[in-house]
Amino acid sequence: MSHTKNSVLRLKTLAVIPLVIGALLAGAPAHAAMSEDEASLRSWFDEHGVNEPLQDRLIEKLETEGSYDAMRGGSPVKTKTKESAQAITTIETYADGSISVSEVEKPAVAEPGTISPMSITGCTTTGGSGWGRWSNCTVNISNGTISLAFKATFERYAGAYGNILSVWGQSSSAKYGSITYPSLQVVAKTGNPARAYAAARYTSWNGLQTQNPELWLAVSSSSHTSYTAGN
Repeated sequence: MSHTKNSVLRLKTLAVIPLVIGALLAGAPAHAAMSEDEASLRSWFDEHGVNEPLQDRLIEKLETEGSYDAMRGGSPVKTKTKESAQAITTIETYADGSISVSEVEKPAVAEPGTISPMSITGCTTTGGSGWGRWSNCTVNISNGTISLAFKATFERYAGAYGNILSVWGQSSSAKYGSITYPSLQVVAKTGNPARAYAAARYTSWNGLQTQNPELWLAVSSSSHTSYTAGN
């Protein structure tokens, strides 16, 4: 009788052990060992106001499908352009909530009393009656996973056309995959708008997606902006 009771007690104890282990595992954080790529992507999402539940969905989509909508090209559901002292920024929002952020650097106004009031190190601007030149200004774009950038010098002639004088210094970076060094060319040197773009090729680490991202600069007689394209 005593032997039977001891056997039952041992069986009950053994049955409890996996339940305790399961409870401990269930309470473990899902991202206990967050990858460097994920940490960097979440930081970018935080910077641009993407909330954590949406971050989770987009990262899961990226890891299982190889991309989210902002990486695939196509038409955004919402586009917003804003201007600050630092840049002209275009934010495109896609159906799954992913975003693409492109910018054209703006020159800062120098302190009064300097020799050239609108000239700074880096991006500079000069002009006269009805025209302006922007020199050495950075154009860049990122959807969090893929980033492209280049430098440009261009002119705007009021009521007439835009003119791209030169583009150079293209660069690229990627998370969750690899990207080729981008090509860069001027499509329309003079026009309304004049246009130039950088193009690259991205391959996800899991091999599920290849993308052909493009960063465009458009310069018209009255404005200039950047935008994304490709597929």
